[in-house]
Amino acid sequence: DCHRSANSAPARAALALEQSEPQTSVTFIQVACSGAQIEGGHGDLQQQIALADSLVGHREIDAMLLSIGGNDAGFANIGTACIGQQPCYADDPRFDLSEMNQLCALLGLVGLGQQCSDFSGTFPSQSAKLILADGLDSLPVRYARLADQYLPTLTGLLAPTSMPGLDPAARVRPNRVYITEYGDLTKDDQGNYCRFQANNLLGALPGITLDEMQWLDQTAARSIDGAVATAATAHGWNLVSGIYQAYMDHGYCAQDHWVNRIYETLLLQGDIKGVLHPNDAGQVHTAAAITGALMQDLYPEGLGGAPTAPAQLFAP
Repeated sequence: DCHRSANSAPARAALALEQSEPQTSVTFIQVACSGAQIEGGHGDLQQQIALADSLVGHREIDAMLLSIGGNDAGFANIGTACIGQQPCYADDPRFDLSEMNQLCALLGLVGLGQQCSDFSGTFPSQSAKLILADGLDSLPVRYARLADQYLPTLTGLLAPTSMPGLDPAARVRPNRVYITEYGDLTKDDQGNYCRFQANNLLGALPGITLDEMQWLDQTAARSIDGAVATAATAHGWNLVSGIYQAYMDHGYCAQDHWVNRIYETLLLQGDIKGVLHPNDAGQVHTAAAITGALMQDLYPEGLGGAPTAPAQLFAP
């Protein structure tokens, strides 16, 4: 129920790494969970780290791939709020579901009307503006807790030491952690902001105006990506960048869109939880960014040279 997939960007990146060089092998363990947060929520990151530690044990981890922070900042609730609130960036917006109801009526023709209507009953009462403000305030503390409390419990990420009693937080190898930025979900094939149109009910998010789409991009998404980059710098992690830029003309309303639309997640996943998540094409391009970052670090001399040597060796 975590919607874990072998088509995910980290899985594709691991496979690309495996196939790029015949003399080494890659062990990839995936414990990701769709919708997870650093703290709380379904499949939270603490649970994932505990599971990873039980599976990996003392084996050395060369790269830990993270995509985390968006749910902690409330981005899913922000996007949902903007569907029903007018305007969602106001302190006290009015509520309007007329465009969402049009979409649900259309999806009812293919048996998805009830699922769509159920989604309509989940809209947050707090304005998107306030959700974002609260989420951004919480992110630095949550990232610090991830760095100082949760990652030190992952044994394979710790450097060996001859000093007994050394704080595990001081032994974490942060340069083994890779955190990805988020893509741009807001623009069409020409790089223009998406807008809902009555003659194309499936092609854009209902209830979101051009002003709101611009706010979602420039204020919400860029602030969250900024928090990811700041955390990477503060804690010594590798930021996998270039993803936002790659998605700029492949947003929700693009013909060549790299994110799941409402009807697609209902049809393919059976629930609404996959909306705005990368689709197969999006996962491919995110994987390329991850692969590039891994190649640069794990094969510093290029594929013709030796890979990075292990930092510690364990007896059989």
